[in-house]
Amino acid sequence: RIPDAPPGTLLRRSAEKMLHLDIPAVAGILIAAGTGEDIVGFVGAALTLVLALAYLAALVPYIRRGRLVPPAAAVLKAVDT
Repeated sequence: RIPDAPPGTLLRRSAEKMLHLDIPAVAGILIAAGTGEDIVGFVGAALTLVLALAYLAALVPYIRRGRLVPPAAAVLKAVDT
């Protein structure tokens, strides 16, 4: 059986979604540099890390070993029958 693909909302423009995750880190670092409050930079970096891990966690059910597409020979055999 060929596994289902992840939902389109996870795959559509995924590179842009990952690029937007840098915004909290950059904003936090800029604010920390301007105010001298280092904690703001750490919070921004932590928020970026949490958002990235959440996005990857949403993809995990679709990239597990048991959900990968079988070898080409198995797919062709299933399609030909």
